[in-house]
Amino acid sequence: MFKSIANKFNIIVLFFLVIILVSCNAKEVQFELVYGNGQIGIVSSYDDIKLNDEKLSVYKTTNEKVSIHFESQYLDDGYQNILLINENHPLELKRGGDYELFTKTKYEIISPNIINGSLTLNFISGTNAVGTYDNFFIRNIFIVINNEQIWSNEYSEDEYLNESLKMGNDDLRSEFRFGYQQNIQVTFDIPDKHLNRYGALLSNNEESFSFNANGKTYDITNQAYLKYDININDNEVINETKTITVTNDTNTKHQIYLDGIEIENNLKLTKGAWSNGEHKLNVVLYNDFGFKEIKEIEFELEATDLIENNHNYTAYNYGIISNLNIDFKSGKEVSLSDENPFLTPFGEYGMIGFEIDYNLDKLQFNYEGTSLPNRSIYLQIYNNENKVWQTVSTYITPNDALFNLGYDFSENSNQYNVENKVRFRVVSVNLEKLSTVSEYLYHLTDIQYITQKIAKAEDSSIGKAAIDALTKMQEYIIGETNNNKLIYSMMTGDFTQTLNNAEVEYEKVMQYLFNPLLENNIAFGVLSGNHDVGGVSENINGAQALDEDLIYEYWNANLGENVFSHNDFYKSNYDNNRSHHDRLNINGLNYSFLYLGWGSSIKGINVSILDINYAKTVLEQYPDDIFVLLSHNYMGGSGLRSSTGEYVYNLLVKTYPQIKLVISGHINGSSSRIDYLDDDNDGLYDRRVFQFLTNFQEEDSLYGASFIRRMGLDYENNRFVFDLYSPFYNSSDIYVASKHKIVNEHKLFKYDFDLSGNGFSLKSYGVK
Repeated sequence: MFKSIANKFNIIVLFFLVIILVSCNAKEVQFELVYGNGQIGIVSSYDDIKLNDEKLSVYKTTNEKVSIHFESQYLDDGYQNILLINENHPLELKRGGDYELFTKTKYEIISPNIINGSLTLNFISGTNAVGTYDNFFIRNIFIVINNEQIWSNEYSEDEYLNESLKMGNDDLRSEFRFGYQQNIQVTFDIPDKHLNRYGALLSNNEESFSFNANGKTYDITNQAYLKYDININDNEVINETKTITVTNDTNTKHQIYLDGIEIENNLKLTKGAWSNGEHKLNVVLYNDFGFKEIKEIEFELEATDLIENNHNYTAYNYGIISNLNIDFKSGKEVSLSDENPFLTPFGEYGMIGFEIDYNLDKLQFNYEGTSLPNRSIYLQIYNNENKVWQTVSTYITPNDALFNLGYDFSENSNQYNVENKVRFRVVSVNLEKLSTVSEYLYHLTDIQYITQKIAKAEDSSIGKAAIDALTKMQEYIIGETNNNKLIYSMMTGDFTQTLNNAEVEYEKVMQYLFNPLLENNIAFGVLSGNHDVGGVSENINGAQALDEDLIYEYWNANLGENVFSHNDFYKSNYDNNRSHHDRLNINGLNYSFLYLGWGSSIKGINVSILDINYAKTVLEQYPDDIFVLLSHNYMGGSGLRSSTGEYVYNLLVKTYPQIKLVISGHINGSSSRIDYLDDDNDGLYDRRVFQFLTNFQEEDSLYGASFIRRMGLDYENNRFVFDLYSPFYNSSDIYVASKHKIVNEHKLFKYDFDLSGNGFSLKSYGVK
């Protein structure tokens, strides 16, 4: 028995000796590189380390997993929001889920971010493309180390669980939007039990690192190193055939963009069949450890003679298209020449297709054309074997000068054979991300709840806030007009709430909004909404008010023809300004703003046939103007037209090709739609009509109507830049009770529009 006990004791001793030996051997692994989120760090059991013979400043840290956790609401990925680690390493702050709900976000970070038992995080509200801040909420900020949850010193779990912190512009209106901060800093104290290593963050992403400690050298290969080679140099002039080639190791990935258009690797540029001129090559290199590098190279293609093969070709017009996923054969054949170039209509995309004979003696071609400044033009050839369009030649147009796009498809030429034909297409698109807004148009609507607050309790705090809202709006409009930023404002009705108190409500809205605008000669137009003229159920026992039931008395007295008739831009009206027509010259083009006031000649329709007939006379009088059609009721909140909208669309929008924009209010919400119309019935679309709704009367404590829809005119890039701004809140973020996603999509967006009046997006002379 004693022998058995002794054996068991020896086994136990041996077991512990093995554990000790394993532990000792484990300590032989003295260095470890760690990677993540674009950072490299070293963790070690040594506190005296040299890197490349220079003493490395190390500190107490951990080798355990570290992650950052928080919840966010209303965080918008369209802004440059940042999470800053230890005040020096930025991470993109991204929404973790649904925009309108508090959703959880987790970032895993490398352990050397723990510096002597401390970690600092800064949440920073960023700006969007027009320079306004993102307003959002964060809460429940903590970190996790080795499954232990640690809350910040500033916002402990006991006091701040589920309590929102407000991020955004710190200059918002304090009475309604208080406590917002552009930067919220939190700090964490890490318990000593986790500080089991020494470490440091490394500033350079090098291929390998050589560390020295305790008289030994440790050479460690860096798995996060971006290893690549690009065979084109910056400012290189290429005058002989060359292939664009990017090579990289297995840990590095890449994307290649030529003049903003993604291309495949190993694109062969053949002398005599390329696009002469200056080009931009952007190679995006990245890996799974969060490292990213963008290599920007400018080079020039220079060939004295381009190949002229005199191909027989067929050219196809596709009209205005919404996307590039269209059947090649859906186009209409067109003829073109140096004397008779073909004009592809202006649109988001401009495209023309070509088909040439598959001829083994003619395996190169060159396209010749012009386009608008600042557009990316690219030539794609159809690979019939892989069933894809390959981008093979590109150009960015600095001006309207003639350019060539070309390609030599002699390598694997049979891939491009489609029934003894070769298909290619040329596409024009504006890829410029930055906008240059010179001037604005504004849209305001449905301010009746603000007016009603003043009429009911002018001297109360609610009434004074409402006065402030209208005052801030008119002061902003006047100021922007005087600063030569604002051209014209469009106001689509419901300026008052009820005819039961109409005299007072009209008096107040004139006093605090319209009269200051009129006294300062501000250019604006108005139309009547249902509440302005008694077109609501309260006036006729729940029924719909038809024309004979409407009361235009107060409208005529306050906003009738005599108020506007002295303006040069005021051209005509129907029934004492119930509907009217304004006309302005903007950037050398004539714009007609056609307003349809509230009327009901048909049950369920809110624009009278009398107003429709008036509109027709105006449209027929100005067939060459760009028409903006305005109606109180037209669009719904989900991107569909209302019954009234369908009525107006069918009688006016579809019939008159000069109508390009339709603007409305009435329905609470924000939405838009684009319809493509074939005006000449040839099977191709000739026109895009952009229709949108902006109305926030029921949002933001009923001051949502203080949000102005701003239409920025970007003449350089031929597009409208739409955004929102409330001078009352000094904010571009609207908080809504429902349909958050569609409203969020319409806070800031762009719409290509022919602001320069060129009439085309691509001018094609032919193929040589």
